[in-house]
Amino acid sequence: MINPEEKNKRYVLLVDSNVDDRFSTSMLLQRFGCNIFTAHSAAEVIEFMCVAPPAAVVSEAGQTGSD
Repeated sequence: MINPEEKNKRYVLLVDSNVDDRFSTSMLLQRFGCNIFTAHSAAEVIEFMCVAPPAAVVSEAGQTGSD
């Protein structure tokens, strides 16, 4: 069982280069009670994951942040 403090630290990392899609998906996941952090590139994802691994990663199909 996860204690309340640990649950607050867990988050879903949402990766999408399209700001509109990222916003819509973020709002949907928040309605399910998820703590959301967003990133628009693979470099940002690596930075997030080095600091605190997410409980899950939701990503757009295709290459993210290929620039």
